[in-house]
Amino acid sequence: MNDNGFGRKVYNEHDSTIRGDIQTAYNVAQHLIMKHLPEGQISAGLDLLRGDGNKTVNTLRLVGPALGFTASVGAPGGPQRGEQMAAKEDFEARFSLAWPGIKKHVQRGDLAGAQSAMRAIGVPAGMQRGLIRSAIDPASALHGRTLLDFYQYATPEQKQRFEQKSKRLGAPEP
Repeated sequence: MNDNGFGRKVYNEHDSTIRGDIQTAYNVAQHLIMKHLPEGQISAGLDLLRGDGNKTVNTLRLVGPALGFTASVGAPGGPQRGEQMAAKEDFEARFSLAWPGIKKHVQRGDLAGAQSAMRAIGVPAGMQRGLIRSAIDPASALHGRTLLDFYQYATPEQKQRFEQKSKRLGAPEP
């Protein structure tokens, strides 16, 4: 599933290099082993030895399971961040289930039906316009901030493939 909780990945599923495959194997093995060991207690003990983190929480995480309870610090970022993350996950699940039907509305030209379905699951108006535009013309999402971000984080190989595909499709140079 490549999910270590709170949206964190276990490995980079897009790294297809030999080094990436080796790193993926290592990360998956480590993840599987740690899931079968008392990971929380081990990390709490190590944190106590190093003096990292909150001493009280680490002590409770270390001895708590022996006393019949577990200690947790909650979501990274605090309770408000936890609520925001839960709401986002709920929205993404509802959207993921509804999107195929919404896309069919757009493809049939029933924009009012698509907008109604998106309003029903709480899609903001600006996002609705972008989704409709993208469903009609998927390449329309490749402009502005999206391209700027791509050129900042993409590897040279990814940039080269992108530009080759742009030329092949007759798209204007970014």
